[in-house]
Amino acid sequence: MFSYLIALLIPIVIHGTTSLKDCISEIDIACHEEMKEKFVIFKSIGSSVFPPSPSTIRNYTEKCGSVMKCASKLNCSQEHSQKEITGATCENVGVEYYFFEHQCMIPFTREVYKKEHNCAEDFEAVLRTPSIEEQPLKNESSCISKVLLKTCHHDFIEIFRKNPIKLLEPYNIKFKTNDCTSPSDKLEKMKCDGWGLGLESRLKGIPVLNASDSDVKEAMDMCRRIERCQKDACLTSRVLKEAIKQNCDYAKMISAELKNIFELHPEYSRCECLKRMSYLDVFNAYKRCTWMDQKMNCWLYAIMDSCKRPEKFALGQCPHERPSYGFPPVLFSDPPPRVFLYMSDDK
Repeated sequence: MFSYLIALLIPIVIHGTTSLKDCISEIDIACHEEMKEKFVIFKSIGSSVFPPSPSTIRNYTEKCGSVMKCASKLNCSQEHSQKEITGATCENVGVEYYFFEHQCMIPFTREVYKKEHNCAEDFEAVLRTPSIEEQPLKNESSCISKVLLKTCHHDFIEIFRKNPIKLLEPYNIKFKTNDCTSPSDKLEKMKCDGWGLGLESRLKGIPVLNASDSDVKEAMDMCRRIERCQKDACLTSRVLKEAIKQNCDYAKMISAELKNIFELHPEYSRCECLKRMSYLDVFNAYKRCTWMDQKMNCWLYAIMDSCKRPEKFALGQCPHERPSYGFPPVLFSDPPPRVFLYMSDDK
């Protein structure tokens, strides 16, 4: 959305003599009327519970373009990078997260794309043709309706059912510039995170001592799909992309490493605490071990970590079960983002 706005600035020097803060102050003064018109729309967007409509985003973009055109005439705008000036004067309202999204759209979309719910295809069809959405949402037995009831705050359930076209319309916006400013980029990120949560749920359902080849293959296929999805999602940070790639590599190793351990120590198959252990437990314990000590046999540690070891513990003995503790190092998705809410200075 903002690519053509950036083009209005003429890049000459990346690091200038005027600080960015002082340059923005110059723009505020020289382009006062343009900034004022832009701010009026921005204030209405930032104080809204719902994401802006396509027409509002277009209107804001036009006003921001007027600011950029005015700013391009100032010397200081030529002393800083295009991205710096644009980022400091034009908010990226298309990919901010709004209260409705935090309370409904994000948990709803994530739940739709988790494996246990089989309505992702229906939801995508609805997005392509929003007019058919009303019937599934009004039918309480439909998959989408059940997920809506489960995940959305009660204040938004009826609003979603009564006006789905208006609420879903922004997520069909995909700007031609492809610069990660479209509401559809948010939806893509929600989908990837939903798949990540689904993988965690799938790993939790695979027992350590009785894992079938088909279960393991399904989990690994899910992991590869998540890795591709998050890699292509422009709103996913580089850090998370690298973490997911590494975590998928670890997840792919679980089956072979467990097989080696149980071949060396078949007596472990009789341990009650290991009978209740899942692939997700092994993954979490392995991750924690890699953070603590690289010299340790972390796969063996992961097996024993779910159990309490006696003081004179030998590998041939069965450990005793211990209570689980809260430590979630799993990382196949991001936590819910912050809510974007504009507050004026006098509040």
